[in-house]
Amino acid sequence: MKFFLPLVVCLLLAMHVTGQVNKLYIDRDGKFLDGPKKAAAYLLVRKLSDSDYSVQKYDLRDTILLKGEFKDMALTIPNGKFLYYEKKKIDKQFIGILHTDTNTFVAEVGFFLNGVKTGVWTEFEKRGMKKCSYTYKDDKLNGRYQKFSKYHNDYVIEDGNYVDGLRDGAWNHYGYDTLRTPVITCTFTKDKQTGEIIHLEAAHGSEDVTKYFLAEMKKLDTLPKEIKVRAIIGVNGEVKSPVLISTFPPKVRVVVMSALSNLPHVIPQTREGRPEEMTYTLTFNVTSFYKRPDKFYSLSLSKDVGNGMTFQTRSKNFQAVQEDLE
Repeated sequence: MKFFLPLVVCLLLAMHVTGQVNKLYIDRDGKFLDGPKKAAAYLLVRKLSDSDYSVQKYDLRDTILLKGEFKDMALTIPNGKFLYYEKKKIDKQFIGILHTDTNTFVAEVGFFLNGVKTGVWTEFEKRGMKKCSYTYKDDKLNGRYQKFSKYHNDYVIEDGNYVDGLRDGAWNHYGYDTLRTPVITCTFTKDKQTGEIIHLEAAHGSEDVTKYFLAEMKKLDTLPKEIKVRAIIGVNGEVKSPVLISTFPPKVRVVVMSALSNLPHVIPQTREGRPEEMTYTLTFNVTSFYKRPDKFYSLSLSKDVGNGMTFQTRSKNFQAVQEDLE
């Protein structure tokens, strides 16, 4: 971060006393002002030594934005640990509905050495919840990059390496098992993708599945809006041992269970190209197009992998099938 100094002589001579805190105003471009008029933020600057100045930046509502140290009086050479802060806001119409932490939190933390970024930098989704981390050398991305789940701290969903600011080598994408089971591996050379291996692909279905299920549901007076069922998808794609999660009256339940028990085969889950048996949650939802409500079902599959996480891969989804019910 650099602050331009049209008033550098007048403003910064006040910082000659070690330990004394000085308040300086800046505009939106980081230029120093001689007072609060037209200011966008202010700095609290403390001289620690002739080559070390501690700085805290605040907006005009006294919300902290930055904390760090500079090597020079002009505050142009960041050096040491820097913390950048964020404060989430809730639109008035959602107050009392959304539960968002509106306290100020550290949004990014990292190190400068003589004005250039160095070492590991980390961004945060919210208080204490990591978003991603990356490594700098000589102000360029060099080294490991990791992206984390926004729901669970330290649950890695992407892991790779940078060389001189460009992606290089194998980049693994996860969603099933942290750092143990990559779902997809992409290979990069100087930021250009040169290969891709799909290690794990979720079970998925076909148009025949949704057409059959819709035809069976038409036996009812009203289409159930959502049906959730837990079932085993066998190595041949057969749907085994369905257990209805949704609650329905007995008449509806009989029709739904009959349809589930005779559901056409789907494409099974594969690992390294080989099919394997796995338990899934199947969710049927009534979907509609504009001016044509309740015309077809869509179907998705998901698998719980612990810690409240759901297995997601770049697999084919069940195709929504439009069917006239008249």
